[in-house]
Amino acid sequence: MNNIRSTLAAVWRIAAPYFYSEDKWAGRGLLAAVIAIELAVVFLTVLFNRWNNVFYNALQERNQAVFTYQIGYFCVLAAFWIGLKVYQLYLNQWLQIRWRRWMTDRYLGGWLHDANHYRMQLLGDAADNPDQRIAEDTQRFVEQTLQLGIGLLSAVVTLVSFVFILWGLSNEAPLHLFGKDIAIPSYLVWGALIYAVLGTTLTHLIGWPLITLNLDLKSEEPEHLSAIWQSLESHRTWLTSAPRTADGSEAPLTVRPILVLTGSSNAQQKVFYDDRPVGSDLLVFGSVHTFEQNPQATPSVLEPEAATDYRRWWNNPWDVVEAGGQTKAGLWTPADASRLKALVEHAHNHGLWIRFYTLDGVGSGSAEKDLEPTSEASKTLSSFGWFRGYNFGSPAAVEQRWRAAAGAGVDFIASDQYEQLAALLRTLSQRVQP
Repeated sequence: MNNIRSTLAAVWRIAAPYFYSEDKWAGRGLLAAVIAIELAVVFLTVLFNRWNNVFYNALQERNQAVFTYQIGYFCVLAAFWIGLKVYQLYLNQWLQIRWRRWMTDRYLGGWLHDANHYRMQLLGDAADNPDQRIAEDTQRFVEQTLQLGIGLLSAVVTLVSFVFILWGLSNEAPLHLFGKDIAIPSYLVWGALIYAVLGTTLTHLIGWPLITLNLDLKSEEPEHLSAIWQSLESHRTWLTSAPRTADGSEAPLTVRPILVLTGSSNAQQKVFYDDRPVGSDLLVFGSVHTFEQNPQATPSVLEPEAATDYRRWWNNPWDVVEAGGQTKAGLWTPADASRLKALVEHAHNHGLWIRFYTLDGVGSGSAEKDLEPTSEASKTLSSFGWFRGYNFGSPAAVEQRWRAAAGAGVDFIASDQYEQLAALLRTLSQRVQP
């Protein structure tokens, strides 16, 4: 609850100044119009609900006159609904443009005022590409604030409207079971609420996927890492966690929707682990160190460490399986399968999850246009913007590796072709089900 309050307070602190600025009347007018249209759309939804009742009653009773009238009535309602939604989109985007322009001017002005951008560099507190961050962040803030705010208003008003509808229907059609009338005031309202709670609970228990978030950090300034930790803290109720133990031994996880992983860096360990007191929750888990001098060394040489409360996974390039990696891989052989299985078994015997990156397969006949051959990007990137060094050369070759990795029990398979990989994994999981 405190996190929600602090988040709402931060949103209000950032959003409110625009509506008290020199552009306040335009902003307030546009916001009021967008809200009014949303309320009108909810009212039309109620009318559509009533139309359904009359229309299908006419069908049941074969009343041609009412049926014909309701067809025309529906066309009128649909025309109003389409017109309102289109005009709401226009006003919403107009408001976004004005709001973003004002925020961009304000934050750019603050950054450039009195040589602040130069002073930040001298103080060691410079940010990467602040102009781009301001442009992107203001766009996301304005767009998501309006989307979530209008959506929440619509959901609440819709809920209240249909509660009244169900309340009235409950009185008109009492509950009738086993030949008896059962008097339960507003039973349709309670039935809908119970259904929603049970459905949500079952979905949560049965269909709760674990989302893995891998922090592939390119800079490790202490301030940057501390800011990441604070962001994780503010969303801790969503994050899989485990307590930090006194002796560093592995403690059971409290599983929540998101599992956050990061690399083997000691700088990250200091902020994400060393600075956390014993008994507090760890919200991000690092990978073990890997012996990189010889990718084809035995698993025990590549990774001699066991899992700890912080370091719980092993991150590997594909060249530890096939010498030379993706671009040098030939036909998949029994020796390759045996090597992959040995690596996976070693990781699991040490209590570690294991991940391999990045398994792509794109043929030379790609439908996408190639990058400019003289560009720097063309030396390392494919036409899809992926690293050429991750490409096995064909969809068939990469699918063979995906199947092998899944069959060997690899915990995390990294691929830029995640949709195709996900479809394959779903197929494989269906085949092994009893």
